[in-house]
Amino acid sequence: FGSRRSVRNGWYPAPRQIALVRSYPVMMRQFFSKARERKAREQAEEEAKKAEPKEGEDKEANPNQPPAKAPAAAHQAAAPAPPVPDLSTPPGVLEVLRTEAALRLGSNYISKTREYFDRGVPVPEVLNAQVEAQALMAHGLNPRDPAVLDQYREAARVLPEVEREEIFFLQANDKLWRPNAPSLGAPLTGALLRPAGDTLEATTLEQELAARANTVVVASSST
Repeated sequence: FGSRRSVRNGWYPAPRQIALVRSYPVMMRQFFSKARERKAREQAEEEAKKAEPKEGEDKEANPNQPPAKAPAAAHQAAAPAPPVPDLSTPPGVLEVLRTEAALRLGSNYISKTREYFDRGVPVPEVLNAQVEAQALMAHGLNPRDPAVLDQYREAARVLPEVEREEIFFLQANDKLWRPNAPSLGAPLTGALLRPAGDTLEATTLEQELAARANTVVVASSST
């Protein structure tokens, strides 16, 4: 591009040389840009040639060809729903009762009923009705149908005692609530909890009856 002497020595570059020097960075950028584009195009053409199957070669057999995906099923078969228990048979009733027993032993039910047990008062019936409804719904039964509720409760009531022993709350009912037991003339005995301030004291029914001249005993199935 001519002499590189400084202007102080009296040499000045020609206008054409100045234009070349100024346009040199632009020319180099264009050159490298075209070179990169050409290289990318050549690489793409080379990869396309490798991906094409050779004559007489199956496309799936080409190791460079990604495996074809299996077509998705238009309609995937849904998992079959479990059969609804037959409440007219002992096995069907026991299936629902086992679920209700598991719910009664769960932390949710225990946390709601604990405060009533700690105060020595019966648990509200609505809490028991809730776990009963949850158990029925878990098996595809409608707890809002009065006929379903009546059938379930009646079937649980008439279960043989040997089968009721498996369900802890039915077993407790059988042991603690016997309305047909021959109690006429028999003494009243048993353990009791007596309120004492904010706590409960252990006592016996015999002690409480002996301390009172006249006593009325009221039995409830909730106990």
